[in-house]
Amino acid sequence: MRSKMKFGAAALELMPEIRQIRDPGVLAKILTRIETAATPDALSRIWTRKRRPKAAKPE
Repeated sequence: MRSKMKFGAAALELMPEIRQIRDPGVLAKILTRIETAATPDALSRIWTRKRRPKAAKPE
């Protein structure tokens, strides 16, 4: 059986980071989006995206 690797050697560089992810939701997103991600950087944004602070509610 031959495995598919979308990004070749660049995908291997992502593996140490992916192995550290314990959140099943994030892992599911990675599996879903790997098909449509254009670059390894686009894929890695799934788990490296910085969360924006919520805007303060107007009084």
